Amino acid sequence: MSVFQANEFLANLPDALKDKTINMFTLTDEGPSEFSLVVSRDRWKNDDLDVYVDRQIAGLSPRMPLFKVTKRERLVVDKHPALLMDCTWQSPQGKLFQRQVTVYFKPTSHMLLITGSSKDPIKPKWEALFNEFIASFRMRS
Repeated sequence: MSVFQANEFLANLPDALKDKTINMFTLTDEGPSEFSLVVSRDRWKNDDLDVYVDRQIAGLSPRMPLFKVTKRERLVVDKHPALLMDCTWQSPQGKLFQRQVTVYFKPTSHMLLITGSSKDPIKPKWEALFNEFIASFRMRS
């Protein structure tokens, strides 16, 4: 059994339940948002960061028509190894654009995925907002 921490609560998480926590941040209180930011987590599967991201891409590509990685680079988030990836794909509503940073958080054996999404190419103001969020990101163990 592991302990799950969030700002609002602390609970024992039975081993049978898998943590797939998602936190979503948008520009609007209601309706569609021009840009959104989502933080989700996944269990580390004993891979290095590149192998994990490659497996994610392999799983997404068949389900997302015209999926394309346009940028991929290593970085560090709060002293933890991370990988930044920009990608696009075609949804039924039109082309979507994402910037994703995957962070390996060794103390809890989780991968944290920080994803910014937009229906248009990510504007400089959204890129600045995303970068500000990443720069302020602090891991809690």
